[in-house]
Amino acid sequence: MNMAKLTYEQLQASFNHHMLGGEYDRVAMLRRVLDNLGHPERRFRIIHIAGTNGKGSTGRMLSAILQCAGLRVGHFNSPAMLDQCEQICVNDQPISHQAFVDVYYQIAGALPQGLAPADLTIFEWWTLVMLQYFATLRVDWAVIEVGLGGQNDATNCIDAPELAVITHLALDHTRILGPTIEDIAAAKAGIIKAGTRSVVLAPHQRKEAVQVVKRQAKAQGVPLIDSASHASVIRTGQPTLAGQPLEINSDTIPPTAVTLRLLGDYQLDNLTTVLTVIDCLRRDGVKISDNVVMQALSQTTLPGRLQLVARQPTVILDGAHNPDGARSLTDSLTHLRLTNQPLALVVGFLADKDTATMVQEYRQLPAKVWAATPHNHERAMSAEQLAQSWPGAQACLDGHAALKEAIQAVGPRGVVVVTGSFYLIKEFEALYHH
Repeated sequence: MNMAKLTYEQLQASFNHHMLGGEYDRVAMLRRVLDNLGHPERRFRIIHIAGTNGKGSTGRMLSAILQCAGLRVGHFNSPAMLDQCEQICVNDQPISHQAFVDVYYQIAGALPQGLAPADLTIFEWWTLVMLQYFATLRVDWAVIEVGLGGQNDATNCIDAPELAVITHLALDHTRILGPTIEDIAAAKAGIIKAGTRSVVLAPHQRKEAVQVVKRQAKAQGVPLIDSASHASVIRTGQPTLAGQPLEINSDTIPPTAVTLRLLGDYQLDNLTTVLTVIDCLRRDGVKISDNVVMQALSQTTLPGRLQLVARQPTVILDGAHNPDGARSLTDSLTHLRLTNQPLALVVGFLADKDTATMVQEYRQLPAKVWAATPHNHERAMSAEQLAQSWPGAQACLDGHAALKEAIQAVGPRGVVVVTGSFYLIKEFEALYHH
């Protein structure tokens, strides 16, 4: 290309931010780009993860275990917290701004005829850069999380992955994916392709969702493994903010005690899924010792999921942005016995979410509530609008003002939970990161 190269910041500003993932021809278009690049995605083995909730935790645990086993691991997940480059990591190191620019121009120079850089959306660009970057850095494995849905998600431009993983399925993004759990399951099950060795399904799914996933697996000739039948995770003591004492057990791992750093009741299901995936990998000859599994689990943390960021008062960040996530958060706060202390919520949502159901869920908690507008997002619900639908909630100018008032209200022995949209959570991740 003859024009002067843009900087990383200029590139990000120039990207097409439309969400076009629901359009049927886009995955085929991305495959044409990969053809021209010589199929970088075929140079490493892939675990592809779809689901409504649990993708981030499941992906993080799997990446950590594979790395602990001495493998070079690429991990693609969203949303990022502090820098978009966190979405593309190799052995926990995010792609640098300069490397992103270099890979972008490598791909832009190889686009099929009739396709211009501006024809691709920002997420499609991140997906292509990720696949090429992982090939350039010669990863052994890539753990790739779907952005939205599955069937028509940009990440589905890959060939059949080694393993497909479906985490917990629930209603979310219904405007794009459809209004029923069957619609959601069909979209997510679109990552199951002929040639995949197995598809692993997380436990405790609704029957209708399981039927849809089963049908897709059968149609593609891929064995479906229900993780609940192959692994178990039992809590053996009172969870605290330091971790959850568990006993884990699977087809290849004998009953073993472990403390899981990741908090939340839902992590027991995510871990059950992870253990089942590890069994599959071991059966395929990947060398992962029991010690490696224990070490990785005792170290793994995840920003924005029941993340403890301060004490006196306790401040927790949790990106529960759909009703299923809100239910999990209220259960977890109860089990951690945090509802016995003065409790405050700082909450902000995007307007296209099922906020009424989430408000109903959170009203069960004995908490004072401050409503905030998620920063810098065109779909943000205003704090005033949220407060009107939530008796007793106070609207604040922004998240930081809300947090300040909440901290004063609960005092040093209290608990403040910042929850809702990840766009709100990210503001505090930056604040507490320093």
